[in-house]
Amino acid sequence: MKIPTRSFAIFGVLLIASATGLRADTELEGRMQSMKKAFKELAKSLEQPVAADQGKYLNLISQLHDAAAKARDLTPEKAEEIPADKRPDFIKAFQKQMDETVAAIDLLKKDVADSDWAGAQKQIAALKKDQKEGHSEFRSEKQ
Repeated sequence: MKIPTRSFAIFGVLLIASATGLRADTELEGRMQSMKKAFKELAKSLEQPVAADQGKYLNLISQLHDAAAKARDLTPEKAEEIPADKRPDFIKAFQKQMDETVAAIDLLKKDVADSDWAGAQKQIAALKKDQKEGHSEFRSEKQ
């Protein structure tokens, strides 16, 4: 199943935003930090996966999933920069991207649960690639 590139974009927003030294003084930034930490450990672990560590990988994916699902209902700081009449559409677009990100994480979980290490590595690689492309849409330049 092919994952939409845009679903990786929002995940990339979260990873890049957190990697650039954002303050963790908003709930959304805190979620980004949680996702970054879990993703970094997962990506490193899946470079050379060990079947015996499958439970650990699934736990990290659950952390990613939970943080992304909770972030979906939060409002990016950039929304303050959007004209009031366009803000609802901006927030809906963010929520849609987060929904797609959660779906992509679910596919990663399926690959790991099925011990499809090659599939999981492809998912991780796609997330890494797209993280650089997606941060501008929802991340404030003030950050």
